[in-house]
Amino acid sequence: MYYDVQCLTMKIPAEKNIKGIEIPIATFKYKDLVEVFKTDPRAIWFNSQNDAEHRNLADAFDLRLFSSYLIKVSNPRDQYLADIYTQSPKEAILAAQWKANELMEYEHNLWEF
Repeated sequence: MYYDVQCLTMKIPAEKNIKGIEIPIATFKYKDLVEVFKTDPRAIWFNSQNDAEHRNLADAFDLRLFSSYLIKVSNPRDQYLADIYTQSPKEAILAAQWKANELMEYEHNLWEF
């Protein structure tokens, strides 16, 4: 299974702005960012657990060292998980974890047989 990161989007969190919703600030093409990460010595992923193992940001993304949650998966109506699971914000977060676990199980099954 291959992860194909297309872009990175920076957003202002909902609780930090007046409108009360997440607002995208900028979107960057991932391949362009990797080129910058590889050449810029300031692009470092700091490992708080081990000072001897700081990495380049491009390597950190390839190794998937970041922490995040899914906001959207492929679906016929092209909706975000928060639009599909509308009973509460907690339900959308749980759905994101469930989808992440489904992806992990799918990848495991690819290697099992």
